[in-house]
Amino acid sequence: MDSYYDTVIRQCETLMQEGSFKEAYQQLEEELSMPYIPKAAEEKIIALYNECRSTLRLSVQPSAVTKEIEELLKGSIDEQFSAVEQLRSSNIRNHLEVVQEALEINDNVWIKAFLIEALCEQNVSDEFRLEQEGLCYTFVPCALTLPQEQEAVHQSVALLREWLENENPSFLSLCVEALMQEAYLRLPMDIDETESIPLALAVVRYVFDAHQMPEAFTAFLKEKGLAFANGYELLLEKHDCSFG
Repeated sequence: MDSYYDTVIRQCETLMQEGSFKEAYQQLEEELSMPYIPKAAEEKIIALYNECRSTLRLSVQPSAVTKEIEELLKGSIDEQFSAVEQLRSSNIRNHLEVVQEALEINDNVWIKAFLIEALCEQNVSDEFRLEQEGLCYTFVPCALTLPQEQEAVHQSVALLREWLENENPSFLSLCVEALMQEAYLRLPMDIDETESIPLALAVVRYVFDAHQMPEAFTAFLKEKGLAFANGYELLLEKHDCSFG
């Protein structure tokens, strides 16, 4: 493919990824008006052009969809999760005011966490406000690091595996699950790498306590030669997330 058209296609794909479909559409339309385009380039440009046109048509009347999402976010917990899934599968940039309102007034910390994740996944660069645990945060989703990519989370998982993988893999799975939930509850903040050990120990204690086995945690510390200062407060202990 001609290097000129390679550049045009890359530019338009970048614009579309950023949500600038109108600008990409105009550029593609201009290229298609040219008297000659190499066949390979023409096929790709037409495909991108059609995608932009479809997206722009859907965005012409976003108010009904936005209203539906807004109502779902104020409904039952199942309806709220349904709204999050709709936002994930659509261009979330068409509904940013509704998302901001939900981050401010919704009482469900899990809904807030998944809304932040959805914003991050679509690389949104707008600024948002959030009150969490009595603190006010201002954040830009595209600048955040999701839990599965945080170094502190990786380090904590590695510790859990070192302690539990050979002796109790099923218990390990529960601990890793709890660890990821804790990391999501802490969004938009990252977990600091210095917290890896106390976090991992707090998660082990939490899972033992959830199974009404506090004495097992004491035995675990003794067996592994570990000390637990009991100073790490898990958000999981404040919010409902029980193990069945």
